[in-house]
Amino acid sequence: MGCLTGIDRASTGNWGWEYRYSWSPPAAEGSLSALFSVVGEAGRHAFTTHDLRRSCAAWAEAQLPADIRRQLHRAVNEGRSGRAIAGLTLLLAVCGWISGGEEGARIAVTSALHPSCAPLASSEAMRRRRDIRRLHYPDMPQLFALVDAVRRRAGLTRMPEIYVLPAERAMNAYALGVPEDAVITLTDGLLRGMTVDETAAIVAHEMAHICSNDASTMALAASLHRMIRCVSFSGLAAMSSRGTPRPPSPLAWLLQSAPAIAELLCLALSRIRELSADAFALELIDDPRTLASALEKLERHHRGAVGMPSVELETELTAYLRSHPSTEHRVSFVRSLA
Repeated sequence: MGCLTGIDRASTGNWGWEYRYSWSPPAAEGSLSALFSVVGEAGRHAFTTHDLRRSCAAWAEAQLPADIRRQLHRAVNEGRSGRAIAGLTLLLAVCGWISGGEEGARIAVTSALHPSCAPLASSEAMRRRRDIRRLHYPDMPQLFALVDAVRRRAGLTRMPEIYVLPAERAMNAYALGVPEDAVITLTDGLLRGMTVDETAAIVAHEMAHICSNDASTMALAASLHRMIRCVSFSGLAAMSSRGTPRPPSPLAWLLQSAPAIAELLCLALSRIRELSADAFALELIDDPRTLASALEKLERHHRGAVGMPSVELETELTAYLRSHPSTEHRVSFVRSLA
């Protein structure tokens, strides 16, 4: 019978880590100290409970069909979106309570949730732009056929209007409105620089935003954010007028921090909605890999346009300040669901 003399942890696939063991005959002397050495080494490299749970979850998810995994991720992201909105609402209620008690909390929340306080970026705003041109079927039949195919897969009853922004050096796409009245805008540079399949992937991503009513969700978050700013500033002004000492007061500190916390929650919500749209878009195109290639092409173009280096050093902190997940993260996410 041999004894364990070495443990080496190596990277693997879904399981995260594997352990390689080497054996040698036990020494006649020092068996106890060797045992302690082995136990200590094993403890230093052992799985934590979190490692094991994450590895098992990754393995179990990898066994599911791709379409089930996409729907699962969309459901998870919907739950995260709900928690972000709930966090903004709770933060607003707390700021209102600090400023005006229970009545202040009620007025603050109901005011932010009123439809007139959350103006939606409607399709009409895009139509009024002078530097934009609406496309019709005879202008680009292939593009219209592509958009219509994506629309039917998405289950939309109405074809979105298609506009082209004459920007040859810009590669971008936008979606505004609600499913009943939506607009998709593509830049001229995107139409020139993308293949037909990549354009379909970009259109599918924008169509996913429309189907999920992401414009309404982000408008609600922006309304809550604005109201948090107003209530926190008015509460601080009221404290100052009453002579309340601001630095030592935890309530004053919370009011001061509330706008920044709300901004972080809005950014997190935006990133969640982008990943959810990516997962939805994969269900609307024939080849999921084209979405990854389109994202990589957009990243290369945008870096070249602003003269950024090809390698971006992003810390965990700066990732929280993004409105979109990093392209590397999105491409990895898309490929894991392809």
